[in-house]
Amino acid sequence: MPAIKKLMDEVLAGPSVREELEGPLAGERKLVAQAKKLGLFVSGAATQKYMQAIQDQQEIMGAMAT
Repeated sequence: MPAIKKLMDEVLAGPSVREELEGPLAGERKLVAQAKKLGLFVSGAATQKYMQAIQDQQEIMGAMAT
């Protein structure tokens, strides 16, 4: 939950200046970081919507897992 809260705060704060990754896999590392953030964001949105009932939402949990 703390990681989700931190990401939600980051999204609501708007764009910021970021360090550019360097190296042969910089593009791939950037994509992986963005995918992690997207996963946390979706989890946070689902948790906010369903609160304690999120465990009963098997379709949403399955979609987040894929």
